[in-house]
Amino acid sequence: MIQIPTDDKLDTRALAGLLKETQNSYKHLLFGFLLRELPRRNSRDLIFTSNELQEGMLNVAKFPAIKCHLSLGLRDQTISILNRRRITSHVEMQILRWVPYRLLRPYFNEELKNQPEPTINQAIFQLAEQRFTSLKPPLYRLAVDNGQLVSIEVHRSWQDYLVNHFEVIDGWRRWHWANYLQRRNPNALNVMQKLEKPTRQTHELNKMRTIWREILSSDARSIRCIYTNELLAAGDIVVDHYLPWSYVGHDQSWNLCPTTRSINSKKSNKLPNTTNLKNLVSIQHKTLCWMKDSLSEKKWELFAQDYVSSLQISQNKLLESSELERALEQALAPHYLLARNMGFELDWLAA
Repeated sequence: MIQIPTDDKLDTRALAGLLKETQNSYKHLLFGFLLRELPRRNSRDLIFTSNELQEGMLNVAKFPAIKCHLSLGLRDQTISILNRRRITSHVEMQILRWVPYRLLRPYFNEELKNQPEPTINQAIFQLAEQRFTSLKPPLYRLAVDNGQLVSIEVHRSWQDYLVNHFEVIDGWRRWHWANYLQRRNPNALNVMQKLEKPTRQTHELNKMRTIWREILSSDARSIRCIYTNELLAAGDIVVDHYLPWSYVGHDQSWNLCPTTRSINSKKSNKLPNTTNLKNLVSIQHKTLCWMKDSLSEKKWELFAQDYVSSLQISQNKLLESSELERALEQALAPHYLLARNMGFELDWLAA
């Protein structure tokens, strides 16, 4: 596990305890939002209103929970709040009822040892206020009005620390967040890749687009959209994940196929109807044969290794269309069952 940097002027042991043994997603969401936002703030703008906190927490949850259909836990209310927010602009305050207080608990473990549960929030509020100007302040203090959270104020020293060590702290946070999600989604694939929306096209997608454009240069009628069977020109090609990226969380070549921007947008994160499988086999077989003829033996082996390991098929049989179809069909079948159980939409057709 990643260890966070120490600091003589701050209680980094308390920080290291923030995300241990969490029962719901709220601590991960609150700390994730603060860590994401603090590098954008100047040192005179470290007060976060309750509305900002709530909106920020929901934004952290949105991609893994809604796009990737990951469960946040049986008692966690975040997904139901996100779903209700689609219907109404009003968002409940319930996710802020406890977490701004309890996230600070590791800073005051000694003082809270025998504290009755109903009084812990008030005790944390008072301790955070008292220690905020001390030599080793807590991460933030709270402003409360009539029992309702108004805002929190992050200490400037903690902003400096978190910004200066951002890469390490964010890696530590992501490890805890992924571990939390994986325990609640034991069958989900590549959870670490699904914590937030990817920001750019990957090398693998660009590589496959280049390959298909090269094939087109020798045969202008060789590349078709696998969902509509429409002939594609080089400028039309958009690379799609046959099993959506939000489900698989990887860019392996065997799961990539050519389509158009509009079809890619319509398909989104749905799983295609299995009638599209033959077209997937066709473009993959054409691609593999082209690469076998174009590459040195060593480079061909490197290109083929994802197919061999993921599809459980030998390199020689990759070049036999019927064997490739069998391997792809066997590889894809269990994913349709898992994806359905996770809430993904199946049987999408372009027509």
